[in-house]
Amino acid sequence: MKIRVVAALFIISLLVTLVGCGGSSGGSGPFFDPDELEVMTALDAFAAAIRAEDRGAALSWVDGNLKWGSLTNPMFYDNFSIKLGAFFNNNQVNDFRLDNMGISVFDKLATVRAELVCSYVKSGQSAETVLTESIEIKLEKFSKWGILEAYPVSSAVLQFPPE
Repeated sequence: MKIRVVAALFIISLLVTLVGCGGSSGGSGPFFDPDELEVMTALDAFAAAIRAEDRGAALSWVDGNLKWGSLTNPMFYDNFSIKLGAFFNNNQVNDFRLDNMGISVFDKLATVRAELVCSYVKSGQSAETVLTESIEIKLEKFSKWGILEAYPVSSAVLQFPPE
């Protein structure tokens, strides 16, 4: 009888061990590798700066070679900076976030697909406008991750920052 119990426990523990050896989730689970976490942190800091209407802080997460808004006719860093400043001057930002981030990192380059959500109120008005658009963001890491490119996924031009 003791041999059967010991044999049964051995088989059960062997099965539990084998079933538990499923390998890596490949990033599809709730866990991220350190590079993915750094990218998420950079984009969260960018979003926080937009929410705070802090153009300097937002631009600190943007690469100087930025291409923003369109594959065929992108805005470059200086124009993006001007448009972002005008957006802050003419609106009150209630929320800005990047939802449902899918992150792919290879060495010093990262690609992120997300839903950009921005809610704001135009100066002198009371109605809130909510802008939602699918976005693809490319980042490059030098001393820290910086936004290098941002394009729409399903339209011709990104609407953020709005006029």
